Amino acid sequence: MRGMIWAYGLTMGLLAGPIPAIARAQTPGVDESAPIDVGHVVITERSHRSVAVIVDDVEVGTTPWEGDLEVGTHRVAVDGATLVAPAQTITVVHGKTMAVELVAVPRAAPVGAPSWQAMHIAPAPPAAPAEPEVAASHDAGAYGGVLVNLLFEPGGAGTDICSAPQVTGCSVSDPFGGGLFAYAGYGFRPIGIDGLVGLQIDASQAHATVQNESDSVAVPRVGALFAVRARWSVYTRAVRFSVGAGVGGAARGIGNIGGGAESASYFAPAVTADVALAVPITPAVAFTLGLFFWGENAGNDATVVASPLTMPIHVVASTQTFFLPFFGMEVGP
Repeated sequence: MRGMIWAYGLTMGLLAGPIPAIARAQTPGVDESAPIDVGHVVITERSHRSVAVIVDDVEVGTTPWEGDLEVGTHRVAVDGATLVAPAQTITVVHGKTMAVELVAVPRAAPVGAPSWQAMHIAPAPPAAPAEPEVAASHDAGAYGGVLVNLLFEPGGAGTDICSAPQVTGCSVSDPFGGGLFAYAGYGFRPIGIDGLVGLQIDASQAHATVQNESDSVAVPRVGALFAVRARWSVYTRAVRFSVGAGVGGAARGIGNIGGGAESASYFAPAVTADVALAVPITPAVAFTLGLFFWGENAGNDATVVASPLTMPIHVVASTQTFFLPFFGMEVGP
């Protein structure tokens, strides 16, 4: 009988001894005394996803997790339905706080074999749909646009004012100006046919000495243009590149170039070519940037008489070559 009592007392004494805690999370409002010989551990997942935390093969919570662990080595890992991080061995030091960051990667598991944590982790919310990239439509359809252009005529207007009798010390600048184009047409992708109309204003300066008197006068010009052209386009997801060519004409008028000068007007048949780059802003609207070439023949009939000269002079003559850099907006597919 005494032997049985002694064995019972020994058993109860062993059971009453301290049992090491694997982990004790610090939960607000709960007064739970941690073991004396412990350190504090904070476990996070690098991408801040909520994944089950495993300490010494026991699930203790989800990331981010923190709690007290006994001093010594422990194996920590994170494991989820679709994510997993290999276990790491950490050494807990008494009274110290250790931060552990684990990197979860997609789980390589056979189809139909869910992780044992699947019942404990809420599924991640579906990702928001990505914003669609802006791309122009390539379908056939009507299109149109407006263009603002500068005007350069590097070859000059062909005036013969500097070769007139009694004129010395003469120079004439190349015409410079600008204008506005509008166009509309129909595209059969990649070919488009459109009509183009425009208004241009330019001017040059003439400096000359006549009868020992020096003078500087402006030579203004205004013109109405039209053309029919074909365009060929190459499309990518980000931009559209196009080249075009056409035929048309220009009706232009030259203003006074000095006291007593008469105005002159002329009509010039023309050819045109252009290159353009269009960047879609929406599927139906694009910003355009490019260069026009405009060539016309003014003939030899645009003459005026400018006092004190007694003979008519050509204010413009023969071939007129214009370069027109432009930018604008286009609508259509």
